[in-house]
Amino acid sequence: MKYYDALRKRRNNYTQHDPETMEYLVHFNDWVGLYLWLGLIGIIGIVTVFHWADKIQGYYRRRHAGFRSREKRLPRTRSIRSIRSVTETGDVEVNPHVSSGRSIGSGKPLVVIEEQHQISLRYGFYWLAAFWRKYSIKHSAIAEWFALGDLGQLFLIAVYLLLNFLLIFLGTAGDIDWMAHHAAKLTYANLPLIIGLAGKNNVLSKLTGFAYESLNVLHRWSARFVIISSTIHIAGRIHVNVPSTRTGVSGSGYIIWGWVAFALFIYMIVMASRKIRNAAYQFFLIQHIILWFVIVASLVIHRPQLQGWIWAGLALHLLDRSARLLRISYYTILKRVSGDDDRPEGEVTVLTSDTIRVSVRTRQNWIAGQHVYLHCPKQSPGGHPFTVSNISRPLDQTDMHRPREATQELLIRVREGMTKKVYEVGMQAKDMETNIGNKANYPKEPVPIKAWTEGPYGHEKYLGEDYNTLMLVAGGSGVSYTLSNAMDLVRRARAMHIGSEDKTIAIATRRLQFVWMVKKPEQVAWISDHLQQMCELAPPGFLHITIFVTSKRTSDEVAILPGYVTEDKRSPVESEGEKAARPSGIESPAVERVKHGSRVELRSGRPDFRELVEREVQHSAYTDWCGVGACGPTPMNDSLASAVSEAVRPGSVARGELRRNIYLTIE
Repeated sequence: MKYYDALRKRRNNYTQHDPETMEYLVHFNDWVGLYLWLGLIGIIGIVTVFHWADKIQGYYRRRHAGFRSREKRLPRTRSIRSIRSVTETGDVEVNPHVSSGRSIGSGKPLVVIEEQHQISLRYGFYWLAAFWRKYSIKHSAIAEWFALGDLGQLFLIAVYLLLNFLLIFLGTAGDIDWMAHHAAKLTYANLPLIIGLAGKNNVLSKLTGFAYESLNVLHRWSARFVIISSTIHIAGRIHVNVPSTRTGVSGSGYIIWGWVAFALFIYMIVMASRKIRNAAYQFFLIQHIILWFVIVASLVIHRPQLQGWIWAGLALHLLDRSARLLRISYYTILKRVSGDDDRPEGEVTVLTSDTIRVSVRTRQNWIAGQHVYLHCPKQSPGGHPFTVSNISRPLDQTDMHRPREATQELLIRVREGMTKKVYEVGMQAKDMETNIGNKANYPKEPVPIKAWTEGPYGHEKYLGEDYNTLMLVAGGSGVSYTLSNAMDLVRRARAMHIGSEDKTIAIATRRLQFVWMVKKPEQVAWISDHLQQMCELAPPGFLHITIFVTSKRTSDEVAILPGYVTEDKRSPVESEGEKAARPSGIESPAVERVKHGSRVELRSGRPDFRELVEREVQHSAYTDWCGVGACGPTPMNDSLASAVSEAVRPGSVARGELRRNIYLTIE
């Protein structure tokens, strides 16, 4: 407290604060960092409650979702208009326009009696959720300007910034110098948050349900706030106490280290821009870590009495690194897959001139949609994140038993750095079909490569298992995310359809629409084997696949495949007359492998997401839960988010039309 005793004496020389006010200012400054964390814990607690309430609700939806058992049960009615009135004689009157659900292939509407006051309270919450969802997922110019995905992220960042700014300007009694000291304290207090959000083994992700990518947005903005708070601190100190900030004065050397930390922090944020990360990820990662430790050392020297916040952040970093090291050691040493049984640990296959597939044998277990860090030590140090495009269990497996060994498939776009070097390894192979070493022909034969993966990370929840109707949308290599989810849902739907006794395999999904946008029809070959297998094993009426080929040459050169439906228009809906009048064309070998035309449509042009979303809503029962999952380029995600936002109607949800409360997940 010697620092604050000296501070009191110095302030009393040039301020008009009375002793009582001065004591309050010092006390507030002592506790301002704790106030920040109390506020953050409160926000996290609220989000956690809503997240786990949704998980519990989803659990009960899955528990009562069986293809056979749904026909024997009477699920709860989700509409006020579907309440049945019981007469004195026991007769029942049913609203024929409302159904509460149906099983696959049954189409039978089911309704039951329920108290009106209970429904009103429940649907009040449903309306609130739909209202929030409608405007939180909507893309706006403000969110785009701040490089955020939607208004929901904007709201989260706004609450975080508001909390910090209130703490800077409250408890100052109008004194600029105290604003500067509050800003300094908050700069240090935010450091554990920045470090914690950067970790892959994130407790917040498990509590709140936010994926690592969403929390990483808060990580970047908390770092930006540190720049803002540091600027306020510097400006306030210069304004109030310029003479004592001269570095030539004895004992003022700590100020130099403050300036060093400030300058390096700005440089680090600039170098962490998306363009630099995408162009030179390895360079970004190495310099990011080195600069961070230099900044931490500078801050410890600058203000030693606040180093407790720094040690707390470093402890979080150490825990994260230790967990990652233990995970890597476990799977690469104790659980290593041997490559001595005529099968290599890793293989690389060149699919096209800009896309490769890396297959890695592992004993890890992963959930659809999760990502791993790919390590190819001969090509590049460190790991690079990629989404696993397949699932850990065979599609025909009817339970949740974990296999002893599985193969992770990673679809990778070729860029500079490690991916380019791995691509060059794959180009040493011969053509898969002609067996000739022509570099212009694709795909190539698999080539062994020394590789292993670290993870998995990301979502720990199956996408779509809680939704009665689900649409998965992907653009290009984003299909890795949607394909793995589709494969898992098809596997579990098949298991339920044939009567699996494993209750943990249950899903609520009865209809799955798979939409994929590609530039060239040849790109369908990336996953054609998986598409064919899904079509063969999916229950009747469950899976519907639509592939949009966006290149302009499609209408002239794309084959109208046997059993396929093709479309040269942008509309996702086509009349039967138009289908019959269309001439046939040449076949494309890239998509010839997927034969089940009743489930697959090949179309040219770009999809109209508004019509696609509306069509899925109309295919849903009145009280179905609808979901949309997407992964692709930013323009595609923005267009889809706007379409979903328009389809969400809080008023209809309040009247019981739950299919209008659409959930959107963008990876």
